[in-house]
Amino acid sequence: MKSILITLFLFCACIPSVSALEHFVSPTPNAKDPCDIAGKVYINGEPAVDNEDEVAVFVSDDQGGELLVGAACVGTTVSGTYFMHVYAHEKDPNNPGNTPKNGAKVDEPLIFKVWDKSENKEYVISDVAMKTESFIGLEIMPVPPVWKESSPTYGLLNLSTDSPIQKKWGLKDVVHLMKIIAKNQ
Repeated sequence: MKSILITLFLFCACIPSVSALEHFVSPTPNAKDPCDIAGKVYINGEPAVDNEDEVAVFVSDDQGGELLVGAACVGTTVSGTYFMHVYAHEKDPNNPGNTPKNGAKVDEPLIFKVWDKSENKEYVISDVAMKTESFIGLEIMPVPPVWKESSPTYGLLNLSTDSPIQKKWGLKDVVHLMKIIAKNQ
């Protein structure tokens, strides 16, 4: 059963995107294995809009700016979820000493950004607005996120433009909320 769920998740994640990126430019893939990151996005407390809002990952470009290493449009593979490849730095075998930076390096911090299409606003996501959620057989992304040498597929890294992250509601939370509402009426 575990392998079926992992296969289903990876199959859904590999379906080609229906919507192209509008705000963030797609990073140039390289031959080095990317890591895969997926999760949910909340903008001002509301779920991000499928096929409109976007998520991107940046690293330092070693020249005072940022380098885009991964980007995705929310909901292009699974509704309400982003899925993206994040690329590692790959040295040019013909000129290893002078390869311009083209991806994330080991132990380098990953900077997550969300673009809200309706407001045409870009948000930098702070570490306190990130929450991991386990998914059977997938690794959990460290927070704060850093690039690792291996290229794992991570479970959910949920992002929010608000702080702290919107939590997942369970039956216990709903019952507690109903008691508070009933008590105040």
